[in-house]
Formats: sequence, structure tokens, C-alpha cells
Amino acid sequence: MRIFFSEAKRTRRALALLSGLAMIFALLLLFGLQSARSARAATRPPFIVNFTGDENDTDFPNGSFTGSSDGKCDFDSGTQGDQCTLRAAIQAANKRRGADTIAFNIPVSGVQTISPGSALPQITHKVTIDGYTQPGSSPNTNAQGAINASLLIELDGPGSAFGLELSGDGASNSVIRGLVINDFDAGIFIRSGTGYRIQGNFIGTDPSGTVDEGNRSVGVYMSTSNTTIGGTTPDKRNLISGNNSYGMEVGGRDNKIEGNLIGTNANGTSALANGGYGVLVLSQSSNNTIGDADPSDGATNAANIIAFNAGRGVTLGFGAGNGNRILSNSIHSNSQLGIDLLRQFDPASGVTPNDPTDPDTGPNRLQNYPVITSAQNFGNFTSINGTLNSTPSTRLKKRTFIIQFFSSPSEDPSHFGEGQTFIGQIQVTTDRQGNASFGFAPFQKVNVGQFITATATRKATGDTSEFSGARVVQDLEPG
Repeated sequence: MRIFFSEAKRTRRALALLSGLAMIFALLLLFGLQSARSARAATRPPFIVNFTGDENDTDFPNGSFTGSSDGKCDFDSGTQGDQCTLRAAIQAANKRRGADTIAFNIPVSGVQTISPGSALPQITHKVTIDGYTQPGSSPNTNAQGAINASLLIELDGPGSAFGLELSGDGASNSVIRGLVINDFDAGIFIRSGTGYRIQGNFIGTDPSGTVDEGNRSVGVYMSTSNTTIGGTTPDKRNLISGNNSYGMEVGGRDNKIEGNLIGTNANGTSALANGGYGVLVLSQSSNNTIGDADPSDGATNAANIIAFNAGRGVTLGFGAGNGNRILSNSIHSNSQLGIDLLRQFDPASGVTPNDPTDPDTGPNRLQNYPVITSAQNFGNFTSINGTLNSTPSTRLKKRTFIIQFFSSPSEDPSHFGEGQTFIGQIQVTTDRQGNASFGFAPFQKVNVGQFITATATRKATGDTSEFSGARVVQDLEPG
């Protein structure tokens, strides 16, 4: 009996060992196949647009899918190889699994203009459309001021159609970069999905960034989340100017608008106005950031220039949500208010008045703006003093606010100014009556005759106010 049990144990151990080895082998095979698939996905070649025409891919005769795909972009396979248009490339990418890249190699020097005769196909799968792949193109390298990018792929629309339309979860995390997009209804229309990046484009201008060729309604319309328009490095900055209505319409939540020029030409100092607002935040849109998401680090590379627009600089539309941060931007020379929180459905509602302890509701909870009581030069520095009345602190919960300061060479006709140059910030905490006093000295002295304005942003919620009333900088009077 002892021998029987010993043999049985050895048999069970051998079987267990074989079973374990088989499982390890299966796992290694599985991981090997996944790695091979990942390698193939990472290295598969892009679709290369090499023709400026508007033909459909061969799998899409008359624009309709045949039900089978050859996995290529081609409308004409001739003696010189496959010919690929942008329309055909989008069609092919939509029908291939996984992420794709659409690159450009049109064998002619100079700007290449693609003129779709009708709406391009909706982008429904993740794709990177990269205009900087066209030989001779180059991204912007200037950290501030003028954009020196060379953009050689221009999409010139028929006026009545959207330019690039991105739709659905499958298109999420797509990237559009290095393109000139003009003369459409909307230059870029993000209908749904999340995580998009729109970077390094000229939207509403010619390829030089100096001539108005605006899209008929809006440069960028978005209904999305966690999407970034622009970025914090020079190559990601967009020029969004010359559009007939708005520069941008922002719908959704947790989006970032960073580092863009909105309403200027490519040099950043001259007008190429959008016909309405620079940026409009739409109804029920919350927790978006226009400018610097983290002003505590002292960097301002996320700041936008929003200037010369025919309406307001930034508008939080009637019904817009809360937590929309508007921080560190250069907002100036717009025809109406620099920042407007619409408290009613009235395009001419004007400055939203402060109310004691700030209990009202509306876009950004109609956050009260600061009041600047003095701006005076003392020798080699400028002293700015003022007050804020807003949500009171309690014994258990402190209410802290970021006060940002700006200087401008002139004040707005409303006397509530805008803010051309960001000069610094402080934090204040209200008392139990909702009051806080502040004093601030910017790092660099502000010249006499400049106008100082400020905004308040509630730190916990991200609600930014309109600009304060403007206060001119004066020399301290003797005695």
C-alpha cells in the first residue's frame, strides 16, 4: 500500500508540473502574440496623401462603402503607384482597426491647397492628421509673440460644409496638427468623443497667417471632454482668427484652451478679428480652462492672446456651468468686455454687478470681481491695493481666492478694462463677512498712466470673475 500511494503522488506531481508548464507556455504565447500585434500596430505605415484632388477611395465608389476594404488609400493605382487624396485617406482610415496616421507628401513645392467640393467624411476612428509631414513644413519655435510656423497644407472649403468633423467614441484621442483650414462653415467640428488634440494649425486665415479667409461661422466648435486646443509648448499654438462669427465655441467639460492666438494675425500684435466673440463657453459647460490650469507654478506658457475680436474676448454664455477658469491670458482690444459672465439671455447685458457675500447663481456662480482702490508708484516699485467681497469663510472652512493683476495702456469704454499684460497674482482668504483686503507689488514697476485691472478666481471651485474696474497708475504725491 505504501508503494501504491508513493507512485500515485509521483503521478499527481508530474501531472501538476506538466499542467503548470503548459499554462506558462500558453501565457508566453499569448503575450508574444500581443507584443507582435502591438509592434505591427506601432510600425504600420501611414496613409500618405500625395494628390490635391478630391476623389474617393476605390472602396468608396460615389462615396459609399462597398463592404470590403483593401486596407490601402488609393483612387487610382497607376504606373507610379497608388494615388491618395485626403478624402480617400479619411475613408480608408475609418475602415481600418486601430489608430492611423494620415501624412502628406505631395510632390510639388510651396503651399498645397486641397479644395473639397463637399463635406469631407466624418472622422470616426482614431487618427493623427499631420500637416507637418509635408516636405518643407515646420512648426512654430517662438516661445512667445509671433508664430513662425511654415504650413504648406491648406484645406480651402466650399463654405457650406464643415472642415474636419470628428464624431463618436471611436474618434477619441485623434490629433489634428499643422494644417491651414479656411472657408468652411466651421473649420473643425468636434461633435462627440473625448481626448482630442488640436495643435499648431491656422484656422480662419491664409497660410501666411496675415490674411482673413475666415470660416463662415466658427473656427473651432467642440462638444467634448478632456480635449486640448493648443498646448504649453510653441509647436502646439494655434492661430484662430478671421472667422466670421466666433473664434471658438466650447461645449463640454474639462477641456483646455492653451497658448493660442485668437483674433490676431500670426505676429500676435495686429488685428485679424473674429467677427464675434473670441471664445464662447456654451450652456451647461463646466470645469474648462482658458489659459493657465496651474497658475501657482509662475509659468505663463499656457496663456492665450485673445485680442481685437469684434465682440467680447471671453463670454460665458447664459446657462454656462461653473468652474471655468480664465487665468493668465492677455485679453485686450476687443470691442466689448474682456470677460463677460452672462447673467441673463441678453447679448448686451454688460458688467455683472457685485452683490454682498456673492450668493447669486449663474455662469461661474457670477463670481464677484475685486475692487482696486489705489495703484501708485513709490520710487522703483508699484503698489496696488484693493478689496474683495465674496463667499464668507466659516470656522471650519476657509474661502481662498486667486487675485490676478493685469496692466493695459488704456481702459475699456465700460471703465472695467481688460488685461493686456499679466503682472502677477496673490491669494486672499475672506473673513466671516466675506471681506478680504489685499496689497500687491508686481515684480516689475508699472509705468504711470497704465491701467490696472484684476480678476478673482475661487480656488476650490475654479470660478473666475469678470475684470475689475480699471485704476490708473499714479505717482505718489509729495507729503
